[in-house]
Amino acid sequence: MTTPPPARPPRRPPTEAGGAERAGHAPADRPERGTAPVLDLAEIIDPATEAELTAALDEFEARNQRQFVIVTLPSLDGYDIADYGYQLGRYWALGDAERNDGIILIVAPNERRVRIEVGYGLEGTIPDGLAYDIVEDLILPRFREGDFPGGISAGAAAIIRQLELPPEEAARIAAEAAASRQHEGGIA
Repeated sequence: MTTPPPARPPRRPPTEAGGAERAGHAPADRPERGTAPVLDLAEIIDPATEAELTAALDEFEARNQRQFVIVTLPSLDGYDIADYGYQLGRYWALGDAERNDGIILIVAPNERRVRIEVGYGLEGTIPDGLAYDIVEDLILPRFREGDFPGGISAGAAAIIRQLELPPEEAARIAAEAAASRQHEGGIA
């Protein structure tokens, strides 16, 4: 059973120390990313698929100067996936600071949660409705068949395709997804 992703968390002001975390609300043991675009901490991606995803994400970053990371987690440690993803993106400082254009595909298989987290600079290109569609239509059907690598690969490919479209086409697709979500009663 899957629940739609919650609305994007509101912007959070820095703490007194200058960090992006809200005191007491950030996951204590956030994984270190290093330079790898794929961090399979839940160990659900086979080595061949991980190599393919790494190559695709490295090529994407070289072409677009945008950072896209896939992370699988054995546990969200009791945190909501939206908040965890937001905090992780801030902690890793993904994307360009000016454009705020980092992307994370987060999979927590033991908790049956998936989320596409984008920086505020990409919300017009991959709004919540489109992220929901990618998860529901491309990722979860494969997950339900036990194909975690296939679902992750399909989701990553869809995100890359959307981000590499001409701006007017990407905006049209994003608007269609948002209109579809509104027509269906929105995202709960």
